[in-house]
Amino acid sequence: RLDAAPMNQCFTEFANTAVYSPLVYAPHVLGVWLARLLRLPPLGWFYGARLLGVVAGWLLAGWCVRLASAPWRPVFLHLLMAPMFMFEAAGISADPMTNSVAFLFMAVLLAALYTDSPFPPKRLLLITGLAGAMGLCKAPYFLLSLLLPFLPVSRFSSRKERAAWLLGTLVFSWGIAVAWNASVKSDVVIPS
Repeated sequence: RLDAAPMNQCFTEFANTAVYSPLVYAPHVLGVWLARLLRLPPLGWFYGARLLGVVAGWLLAGWCVRLASAPWRPVFLHLLMAPMFMFEAAGISADPMTNSVAFLFMAVLLAALYTDSPFPPKRLLLITGLAGAMGLCKAPYFLLSLLLPFLPVSRFSSRKERAAWLLGTLVFSWGIAVAWNASVKSDVVIPS
C-alpha cells in the first residue's frame, strides 16, 4: 500500500493556478475526501477526484440543457457532449467547472431572449449568482457579464429595475473577481 507521507512531498510552482478560487476544485476535493474516507490509496484519490469532476460537469450540463430555450437545446447538447468537453470534464483542473458555469450562464441568457414575460426574481438571482461564479472560476470569465446589457427591457418590470439590476450584477461579478484575485495574489508564496 502506497502512503502519502508528508516527508515524501515536494513543492512544485503553481503561481498561475494558485489564484483560482476553491469553487473550481470543489468536486475534486469532494472526490479525494470520499476516496480517503474509503481508505483508498493515492491513486484512488486521483480517480475519485476525476469521477466527481465528471459527475459535477454532467450535472451542470444537464441543468444547462434543461434551462436552455427550445431552439438552443440541441446546440448546447451537442457542445456539452463533444469529446473535448468530456475530456476536460474528466481532468483535475479549473476548466471543468469554469466551462460548465459559462455554458450554464449562456443558456440562461439565451433562454431570456425567448420569453415574453418579465423575469421572475429567482431567475435574476440565478443570473447574478452565475455571473459572480464566473468571476470566481477564472478572472477573465467575468467579462461574459458584459452580455447582460443585451437583455431586453421587456424582461424587466421597468427600465429603472433593469438599470439597478444590471449595475448591481456587474459590480457584484466584477467586484468578486477583483476582490478574490487581490486577496490571494498577496498570499501566494513560492518557497525557494
